Amino acid sequence: MKKVKIAAMMAFLAVFLGCQQDDSNTAFIENAEEASVSDVLFSIADDNSGDVTITPMGSNVLSFELFFGDQDTNSVFLTNGESAQHTYAEGNYEVTVLAYNTIGQITEYKESLDVSFKAPENLTFQVIPDNNDFLTYSVQANADFATYIEVYFGEFTNEFVQISPGDIATYTYQTEGTYPITIIAYSGGAAVTQDMGTVDAFAPQELEITFDDPNEMVSFNTFGGNQTVTVVDNPDVFGNLSPKAVEWIDGSPSEVWAGAAMSLSNGINFGSGTTFSMKVWSPSAGTLFKVKIESLVDASSAVEVDVLTTTANAWEVLTYDFSGTDYAAQFATNPANNLVIFPNFGVDGGNVTYYIDNIIQGEQTLDTVLPILPIDFESSAGTFDLFGFGGSATEDAVGQVIDNPDMSGINTSTKVASLNKPMGSEVWSGVAVPLRDSYAIDFSSSTLISVDVWSPRAGIPVLFKVENAAGDAAEIEVMTTQANAWHTITYDLNNAPGFNSSIEYTQVDLFFDFGTAGMGEVFYFDNIRQ
Repeated sequence: MKKVKIAAMMAFLAVFLGCQQDDSNTAFIENAEEASVSDVLFSIADDNSGDVTITPMGSNVLSFELFFGDQDTNSVFLTNGESAQHTYAEGNYEVTVLAYNTIGQITEYKESLDVSFKAPENLTFQVIPDNNDFLTYSVQANADFATYIEVYFGEFTNEFVQISPGDIATYTYQTEGTYPITIIAYSGGAAVTQDMGTVDAFAPQELEITFDDPNEMVSFNTFGGNQTVTVVDNPDVFGNLSPKAVEWIDGSPSEVWAGAAMSLSNGINFGSGTTFSMKVWSPSAGTLFKVKIESLVDASSAVEVDVLTTTANAWEVLTYDFSGTDYAAQFATNPANNLVIFPNFGVDGGNVTYYIDNIIQGEQTLDTVLPILPIDFESSAGTFDLFGFGGSATEDAVGQVIDNPDMSGINTSTKVASLNKPMGSEVWSGVAVPLRDSYAIDFSSSTLISVDVWSPRAGIPVLFKVENAAGDAAEIEVMTTQANAWHTITYDLNNAPGFNSSIEYTQVDLFFDFGTAGMGEVFYFDNIRQ
């Protein structure tokens, strides 16, 4: 602090006194008290605005003249007790106050002012992927006491986007990759606060959850009470060949909205498709499975679709079409990274067990589950992919599974296989029965194969052949013994030329009336067994 007394208006006083020597009273001048400044009060705003309220205090003061000490050279006049406001940049300043008394005498007072900004606090940011362009990302950042924020997206050194607190910076990368991002909040002075993150800018992968890889297990967050969700061995391979599936026990009592959520490491990109499908095994048809997609950032950003099961005690594919939802608006700023499933939505659990599997973005079908021996052509044996071959020039040889046309004698089953051998078909016309992948007939204990056949004629040769994709094959003939009736014929493959019990045979073929052109007849067979 520095105080200086200044003599003012002395010339005026000298003239005044000289003219009034005899009859003037100069006591008011001689008795005038010096103006003094006792203090200068500074009230500095704590919001990094630089706003300072300045209040000079003194006695015997008619007025103050205030000089702010920065680049603003203007002064302001104040009466005793008045305040002035001024906005400073961060720095050190010398504020000057001139105090005037009643006769114009001036006292000068100087006070140091230190304006410093604190570092921004509570810096937060959110990385927002663009739903339509996997190379475009936005960052929304905010911080208390920040004047502005710089966002460095990491592709090029010292390249940044400057925003105001709470605003969004957007950047489009030139190439795929993982990039470090840096967010720096500036106080308006020297103090800064920063944080870092990463952006994975890669072409989006369509959603695909299979539950088969133990290294890529998805965790379930259950809610609503008594939900037991566990990855188990697939209990029913028909329609779903996956080795693992999710067992979902919807316990009781539970809320009607009970379910489980799966957080996704990568947000769903609806630009890759708005159709999703899931394999479901339900003990009853008409069960409502709700699927909801929401954001972990804000659960109110969500879309949902309901689908009913149509099959009981079997796998089926439920398809969810989100094209009619407002997904674009819901996930404009928040990622779609939480998948929620509600089994039997709207109903208390009832201790019912469901299975789910293969949640994918896109459509899917049930797996073709080829049969293994013994084959009875009932639906429980698998999906049959029979095909005929060697038809005539105008009509194909057709192999198919049909209703048993003669449920009598040794074969009263409901389903059998047939071969339509059209007129003029090849002498080698027949039907093939592919077997299940990774399965081969085990001939280690027996080389006998039996087949129930039905033929319109007795005494015709039925050739039985085993083969594989590598071209290994063995075949043998046996004659029918009855006409228009079911009977069993047995083949000993050990008598077939080229047969080797150690070879893996993955397909069986039957040729009815082998060696003779087709006469427009239909043959039936069933129960292929060892």
